[in-house]
Amino acid sequence: MSAAPAETGVTDRFAFVGGDFFDQVPTGDLHLLKFVLHDWDDDACVRILRNCREALRPGGRVLVMELLIDEVGKPGLEPLMDLNMMALSTGREHSAEEFQTLFHRAGLELVKVSSSASLVSVLEAAPV
Repeated sequence: MSAAPAETGVTDRFAFVGGDFFDQVPTGDLHLLKFVLHDWDDDACVRILRNCREALRPGGRVLVMELLIDEVGKPGLEPLMDLNMMALSTGREHSAEEFQTLFHRAGLELVKVSSSASLVSVLEAAPV
């Protein structure tokens, strides 16, 4: 395990756990998915998100960190990454509205979308 949990005093609330998120995820206050959902088709994304929702403790949240597709035709890295994902996997980049639909299908609601200093956006979802 990394030294960071001990340095920040959260070793009693933090663990690295291996597994298969299509099967189940460990119980927790927060599930963080960074550059995970863009690898999968929509049905697989819903399965992952549903497993995260089912494993949340009361008051828990799911954070998704991904590139967001904006308006059609807007130049930038996001549309190029979308093409890359479609060519190399079953996944793709999504818009905030598309994530909202995925969250809804998984029993979650989109609470907040935050931009970061990079191109990555942070989407916060909570159980319905």
